[in-house]
Amino acid sequence: MSLAVALVMLAGAAVAADPAHERAKESVKAELIDPWSAQFKQMKTAKGGMVCGLVNSKNRMGGYAGWLPFMVLPSGSVMLMPTGSDIVSRTSLGHFDALFREACGPDR
Repeated sequence: MSLAVALVMLAGAAVAADPAHERAKESVKAELIDPWSAQFKQMKTAKGGMVCGLVNSKNRMGGYAGWLPFMVLPSGSVMLMPTGSDIVSRTSLGHFDALFREACGPDR
């Protein structure tokens, strides 16, 4: 096998997407106002097969809202950090943050 063919094969293997991450992205997109604008980073598989990461997407005004943490359970249920009118109380933010840190780690 030539070196060029081997490098192409290695490059393809390096960018192969994690199927759990791809399913999580689709679940998160289904919850967004503009799913086609979604950008993802810092995705990882956490305890029990939960997928954690950050998502940025456009809001109703057409601007990017900023990076927000999310968790997707193995069942496909999505937990997004509450923002704006979704914030019931400071306690709801605290609960989400505590869950995220426990399941996904302190680094975001």
